[in-house]
Amino acid sequence: MKRMLSLLLAAAMLLCLPCPALADEADFARSTDAQAFAVAMTCYEDGYYNDIPLDDAFFLWEAAGWYAAWLRQTEGIDLVSEGQVRDFQRALGSTADVPAPEWLESTGVRILRAADDVFYDFAPKKARMGEVLGQTLEYLLDAPQPPEATATLRQHYAINSVSDMQYFLTFAANPDEDSDFAYTLQSVRAPVPGPQMDPKLDFDWDGLVAANSLKNVFSMYDSVKIQNNVDGVMPTWIFRRNGDLCILRTGEDYAEGEYRGCWFRYEPGEDGKLRPRISGFDEASGDDAARDAYLSNYVFGAAIVNLDRVDGDLVRTHIDFTGDWSEDVAIDRGLLLLRESRSQSPESGEEIVTSFTYGETPPDAAYLDSWAGPMRSIKLVWEDWYGGEPHVRHETVTVPLDWEYLPWEARWGDYTIYMNEGYTRPYTYPGDGVEYTLYLTTAKG
Repeated sequence: MKRMLSLLLAAAMLLCLPCPALADEADFARSTDAQAFAVAMTCYEDGYYNDIPLDDAFFLWEAAGWYAAWLRQTEGIDLVSEGQVRDFQRALGSTADVPAPEWLESTGVRILRAADDVFYDFAPKKARMGEVLGQTLEYLLDAPQPPEATATLRQHYAINSVSDMQYFLTFAANPDEDSDFAYTLQSVRAPVPGPQMDPKLDFDWDGLVAANSLKNVFSMYDSVKIQNNVDGVMPTWIFRRNGDLCILRTGEDYAEGEYRGCWFRYEPGEDGKLRPRISGFDEASGDDAARDAYLSNYVFGAAIVNLDRVDGDLVRTHIDFTGDWSEDVAIDRGLLLLRESRSQSPESGEEIVTSFTYGETPPDAAYLDSWAGPMRSIKLVWEDWYGGEPHVRHETVTVPLDWEYLPWEARWGDYTIYMNEGYTRPYTYPGDGVEYTLYLTTAKG
């Protein structure tokens, strides 16, 4: 039974039930509608695809926000309680309660604490729903019978064409008789988006994505340079150094990037000396597999690809993206490599031109070679008071002798960094080649 929700009109849904079988079909669709909608919108807005991990905290809280927006539109409910959020997240397949993340309020979500309960106002999601649902986006649910349902988000474009993004969900009966949800989500699959391609183009989408994988690019060129007129003198370089992938954004007396499992800045320290400073560690940083789609991600989310014209060695296309924005993208006619994209800034209306250049000599960045030399260990003791009681964890990192580890949590986050356990000696860089311990705490004063 296919149903469509036009949230612009917030129309009441009329169900025709001519026989018991159809009644069952309608009941399954009605019972899973809110879950399917919240999951589809989360996948659509946050770029989830393939098999979604149902215990992912970010996914669960984003989906809770869309459930709250659904309740506001369909039932006029402005606040959702802690219990409602937990019940909904368990009905999405979460096996444990997921605490509200620290960043939640910074996104505009209001948390209201009463004497005996906590309530959430997901204002940004409610506002976003009003911007897109019933305007440029339709939501449809095809749920003829348990356990499977298909949620579709249909994007409308100014050129009077549409594209569908489909999300395939599997449910099971909810064993919790006290839950507001009759079914529990078992799995959701969101296929990698593939746009509608102009038949006049002589390549397909998969071919374009494969051509712009870093693996393919490095089979022909030693580097990629990405630069736009907004960044000016701060281009992004992608190249290999000592066999390892490096992504580096450079300027005069400054650079930032990722290499060997860390992200870093090359900048003056408090003593005025230029040195690399590691902000954090992430296995994906500089990992070939994790960053293979770095270039093709520039056209990720394409919904409709139309041929504009063939211009010498370039194929110029116009691409409409999910989210109701577009770019003019130039593609190498022979190798299918991205060469240029043009779009307009939604804020200023300024044209943003991004160029992709291959094979140029990357910056010297001699400091990267330190990873091939002697290393040192730095110990960290982290203390936080987020739960009202102290929680302590220990970390040891291995870095080159002349690289500083200055965690972002201490520079821009909630932590203050010290050189002793009693928190009386503020942090100063101990110097190259020294092994030392850092003490970080969220306690203030």
